[in-house]
Amino acid sequence: MGRRKDALDRAVSEIGRNVTAVQRDVANQSDLDHLYEAVHKQNGKIHVIFANAGIAQIAPVGSVDEKFFDLHFDANVKGLFFTVQKALPFLNDGASIILNGSIATIKGFPGISVYSATKAAVRSFARTWTNELRERGIRVNAISPGHIDTPIFEGWQQGDALVKMKDDLAKSVPLGRMGDPDPSFVWEAADANLVADAMVWAAQSSHAANEAFNITNGDVFEWRSLWPALADTLGVEIGADMPMSVAAYLKENANVWNQIVAEYDLRSPNLRELVGQGDQHVDFAFAYGAPEGPRAFVSTIKLRQAGFTKTNDTEDSFRNALQSLMDRKLLPPRQVNSRQTHGRPGTVGARGGITALRRPPAESNSITMFRSFGWIPMDARACSTRREPEPNSRMSRAWVFRSAGSIS
Repeated sequence: MGRRKDALDRAVSEIGRNVTAVQRDVANQSDLDHLYEAVHKQNGKIHVIFANAGIAQIAPVGSVDEKFFDLHFDANVKGLFFTVQKALPFLNDGASIILNGSIATIKGFPGISVYSATKAAVRSFARTWTNELRERGIRVNAISPGHIDTPIFEGWQQGDALVKMKDDLAKSVPLGRMGDPDPSFVWEAADANLVADAMVWAAQSSHAANEAFNITNGDVFEWRSLWPALADTLGVEIGADMPMSVAAYLKENANVWNQIVAEYDLRSPNLRELVGQGDQHVDFAFAYGAPEGPRAFVSTIKLRQAGFTKTNDTEDSFRNALQSLMDRKLLPPRQVNSRQTHGRPGTVGARGGITALRRPPAESNSITMFRSFGWIPMDARACSTRREPEPNSRMSRAWVFRSAGSIS
């Protein structure tokens, strides 16, 4: 549902099938009634509702008038509230309600006090509705995006002023860039230690008998969001995105790795023995040369309902894995002078585009060596649609374990 036909037509085209667009205004009660009449005609049931419509305009507090105030609250608060309220008769028990909030609720950005207040109300709705709807098992979540580079900013500034505003916003983000509205490759992961803890639990809990569970760290991540943590652990700098094949890069620079092994007296064997097929898995994981990346995820709800609730921060998994490799002298120690390099810049990254790190051979290899340490990234969709792993392959669709403790 939306007001702009061009945007609706584009959405229908991108989704492709099983989609119905309704051109209406979320701030209008009769338009919302029309929306749910269409829902009733389709099948009458809703599994997930994402309340996303919103307005954001700039005005200092001294210049805000009643019309400006009502414009924001009618769409962002009233419209969202009644969108969800009118959906309740159509929601399945156990359905999901997702509300789009904003970091503006906690940042105090000047000029958007009214917009920020509307998003604070959205966050409050999520807290309250979680308690009100729990008897039906309906989950309510609010997401709070940061600065995402969408056309909404074109209503704030134009021309050079718009470019400067976006540059200033990007500087306030640790990664130094605004969020990309284009599809990202979002992943789940399972830390080996977490899997081990789950096995111990499964061996002791009666709730695990004759059951199969999915297990993940409990968070999702995009590769680019991990670069700062990896770079800090290795003592290197983050470079620009660079599309390339990690497998091809390592093959071309095997002699450079031999020089690194000699310089730091590492215990590492030759590069191929150390990496195994990990470099190919990296290209596979980063969708190098592919039109799109993974989309499918596994649910760990069953595992949590059975009683295993431990989680692990994926960033910590990477840090700990890298540090273990360095402690075991499989990787060089943390580089104090990150500008020292061996050979040309190396690369690791996502979306077939790679982020270069200034001490690349060690960093690039360390990414591919997570398999030898026991950390395996998961991609249920890619592994199931692009090629099936061999029976003895170290590539895993997902961590799945049974009460006996075996991993399948």
